Amino acid sequence: MVASVLAGLSRPSRRTRSPRLCVTLLPDPEGICGGCAFRIDPAQADGILQAIDTREQAGFSRQHLALLPTPDEPPFAEGITWVADPDNPHFLGPLPEPTIADIIATRAGPSGPNHDYALQLFEALCELDIMDSHVETIVRYLAN
Repeated sequence: MVASVLAGLSRPSRRTRSPRLCVTLLPDPEGICGGCAFRIDPAQADGILQAIDTREQAGFSRQHLALLPTPDEPPFAEGITWVADPDNPHFLGPLPEPTIADIIATRAGPSGPNHDYALQLFEALCELDIMDSHVETIVRYLAN
């Protein structure tokens, strides 16, 4: 199992050389991470997985994990995710939520402003009825 944290790994921006923060899954034998699984077309799987492996090569490893409908139910399928390696030189470890919000508020990546990404993550979690106090606190700081 894995646990999710926002901002565990610094990714230097190719444009500004300023580090960005990303949502990171960390190894945690007791952890649970809620979310959504996607089925990919087997005919396209190799190309899709290779592209993600390339994107995540700076400190992430591909991991197989059991997918559970709820923490108390048995697995219904096996999934793939990418988990951060705490030994990675870019790994920042835990940061105070106000610091995370300050960094997110001023940075952007290939997908756009980090601020928008954080708000969309929060909205997506809410739509899935997943309450994450860490993400909620960061979004609250970003609103101020």
